[in-house]
Amino acid sequence: PPPDKRGYDLYLQTHSPPPRNKNMYWDPKIVINSKAQGGPIKGFTPDILTDQAIDYIEDHVKKDSGKPFCCFFWTVTPHAPVMAPDKYKKRFRGKMTESEAAYCAMIENLDDNVGRMMAKLHALGIDEQTLVILMNDNGGTMGVELYNAGMRGAKTSVWPGGTRAFSYWRWPATLEPRTEHALTGYIDVFPTLAEIAGVTIPAEVASELDGYSLFD
Repeated sequence: PPPDKRGYDLYLQTHSPPPRNKNMYWDPKIVINSKAQGGPIKGFTPDILTDQAIDYIEDHVKKDSGKPFCCFFWTVTPHAPVMAPDKYKKRFRGKMTESEAAYCAMIENLDDNVGRMMAKLHALGIDEQTLVILMNDNGGTMGVELYNAGMRGAKTSVWPGGTRAFSYWRWPATLEPRTEHALTGYIDVFPTLAEIAGVTIPAEVASELDGYSLFD
């Protein structure tokens, strides 16, 4: 079932016009809880998704100040097919292939959008009390020849370059800066968030979990 059938109040997704290899990240239609919200919105999809997430957070804070919220935000990029606005690609053109330039441009665009999100949390006065998690899913494909942090391999391989992922957690009012040296993964996110929220995981569910809480 989609997220709105699994506990989320609002599930927003984008539908881009075909063909995929040309329009994957451009001029999408917005769909909320399976209902189309009018015609296409002009622009780069990651920027539009960020706008929507910021609007949701701002609206929630204004209506329900002090009430906790959860916003699970898939950035979509960087991912194939690689494409980005020219204003981002021009910085990289001439230094690498066109595909690599587009890939690096996607990453810079993501940096800007994360920055916009953090700036909004600050403007709303909730950045110190908000837990922000930034993480990816697996190793890269495009761009690993340019930089891969010295790791061997790429996506679909069992080497560190294919299996390692970053996970940054920011919560200044609660968490002291530290590096988690134990082997961790996405399976640890749920039990960690459950403990943070003060929720006791039922024994029959806990027995099926492979992860553990990182919160202490």
